[in-house]
Amino acid sequence: MKNRSQIILILFSLLLASSARAEHQTYLRGIVNVPGLQVALFEIQHTLLKRSNAPPVITTTSRLLRAQQQFEDETIKGGHFQFEVAEIDFPRQTVKTREAGEEHTYSLSEGSRPPLAGNWLHLQNAAFKDVIDLYSQLAGRTVLLHPAVDRASVSLEAEWPNQVPEKAEITDIITKCFNQRGASAILDGEKFLQLVPSNMSQAASPAQTP
Repeated sequence: MKNRSQIILILFSLLLASSARAEHQTYLRGIVNVPGLQVALFEIQHTLLKRSNAPPVITTTSRLLRAQQQFEDETIKGGHFQFEVAEIDFPRQTVKTREAGEEHTYSLSEGSRPPLAGNWLHLQNAAFKDVIDLYSQLAGRTVLLHPAVDRASVSLEAEWPNQVPEKAEITDIITKCFNQRGASAILDGEKFLQLVPSNMSQAASPAQTP
């Protein structure tokens, strides 16, 4: 009788564990096509649905991925899946993916750029933390972010049709975007960059570059 009770308890626990299911929604938030960095920015939202009256739990993960690059998304225990960027079509601003074996195509905007559009970047409602990660990669510095900086999502588009931009030109575009939102970038030594509210930039104390 005791063993039967234990078996029933185990089965009941398994039933509760399976009573929640995860739904996944993928968003293409940007494409970057500049020297040394040709990537797509994806945001994946996981909604954990429960059969009780409890509200769903939503978590988000994001990645900058090159063509043919993949990762195992394990944000939700037992609900992870394999995500792969199969192809990035830069002129058309489309990206093909394989998600848990299923093929999908995502687009940033209607229409397409000319085949010889050169170098460009396009962000649409990208999470601020992802833009900071991109900025850090392009600048080659760790960004020290002031807590008072506006962290709303970012939409930004820039194009260099007739030239190959230097990294400084690319980061300048993002810096200007921050400036328009009331934030200033301040070099801090050789490895760091401070992003602070512009009205507080005079009070910043960056390390001097040797």
